[in-house]
Amino acid sequence: MIKQITLEHIKGRLTKGLIGFLALWCFFHFDTFKQENVIRHDMSSYYGYLPATFIYRDLSLQSIPETEKQHYEWVIPAENGPVFRMTMGVALMNTPAFLAGHAFSLMSGKESNGFNSTYYFFLLLSALFFFYQGLLISFKLANRYTSFYPAVLSTVLIGFATNLFYYTFDEGLMSHVYSFYLYALLLESTLSWHEEPKRKDALAIGFALGMLTLIRPIHALAVLIPMLYSPDKAKWLKLKQHSSHVLWIALVGLLCVSPQLLYWKYMSGSWIFYSYGDEGFFFSEPMLWKGLFGFRKGWLLYTPVMLVALLGIIRLWRVAPAFRLSLLFLPIYIWVVYSWWCWWYGGSFGSRPMIDIYALLAIPLALSLTWLRKFTRSQLVFPMAFSLLFISLNLFQTKQYRSTLLHWDGMNKELYERIWLDPYFPKNYQELVQSPDYEAAKKGNRNQ
Repeated sequence: MIKQITLEHIKGRLTKGLIGFLALWCFFHFDTFKQENVIRHDMSSYYGYLPATFIYRDLSLQSIPETEKQHYEWVIPAENGPVFRMTMGVALMNTPAFLAGHAFSLMSGKESNGFNSTYYFFLLLSALFFFYQGLLISFKLANRYTSFYPAVLSTVLIGFATNLFYYTFDEGLMSHVYSFYLYALLLESTLSWHEEPKRKDALAIGFALGMLTLIRPIHALAVLIPMLYSPDKAKWLKLKQHSSHVLWIALVGLLCVSPQLLYWKYMSGSWIFYSYGDEGFFFSEPMLWKGLFGFRKGWLLYTPVMLVALLGIIRLWRVAPAFRLSLLFLPIYIWVVYSWWCWWYGGSFGSRPMIDIYALLAIPLALSLTWLRKFTRSQLVFPMAFSLLFISLNLFQTKQYRSTLLHWDGMNKELYERIWLDPYFPKNYQELVQSPDYEAAKKGNRNQ
């Protein structure tokens, strides 16, 4: 029997091909995977579980050779040895890539310590895979509420006009691209379950919630999304009829986080261990204005396309009432993110914790683009020009950040104005840089 090929099928294939081509071209064009000694700082703490487990077979890090200990410095003391600061979610999602990299490294005769460029190549391929899958799901989400072209444009904008691009192709071992994928999976599975309750969607919801929490514990807030979506009588009737699905969600989520609980118990003697030392939250003093608009790391200053997405929430409120209560997740998440003592999140490009939830903004971004098409009476030309503007700005600023012209933590109004669309360092660059006082911020002086 010959399968009927529809226009929607062709459009779907074209979308997959377009996103795949762009992603692969960027991967090999920027070729950051050829660099050595790039797995460091936060990345080494997210990733260090893998070489410690599979190469040295020692999560207590006691048998790590002296020559390799510089890779395991982002730890905190505990009862039975040093504990990784970061939880192990990123490591678990990268396990297949690590094992492939380890096999190829052994065959190549390189020093197989987990940190050479062979490993990094496969790890960046893993980041690329989740980038691609996250964008495909984002397209599906947007296409539920808009036509094909706004859905495609919103997907391309999320991938190439935001700092998700940098945290895939340059620092793909940071947590953000994996969280981006998981939030996309969570929302798509939630919508699918409400359309027709199936166990596979319940399992996907549990997996997404568990892995998000395992990657960064504050993502436990994501449970608000399925809880608050479509809180009507029909939902509660479905939950009553499929109560086993709730148990599956809880069971899968618990299974996902259980390795971390066992690790903490083994290393510290406690099931829950706070691995950030003297670092914490100031919930009564979130740095909202600086976090959203400030020159140091303002989310909407360095990723302005997301302002367009936020405007689309107004339209989403009207066309999809089922989302209304679940939209509470966004301000709660923003409040928590900018309550962290280091609200600028160290050396980073833009406000990186906001990357994690970009898939949730795919629908409102597509709705904004739909409005733009109607307002300008232009089907493609103006929206595409609009999109190219944001993509060009992001790629240019990414290049500035790679060269350190756009400083990792010392940006301010004067420096921002001096380097705006300028590829060259000003003569007094070092005088313009104003790095924050980290120790003062830990004590509460965060207005920097």
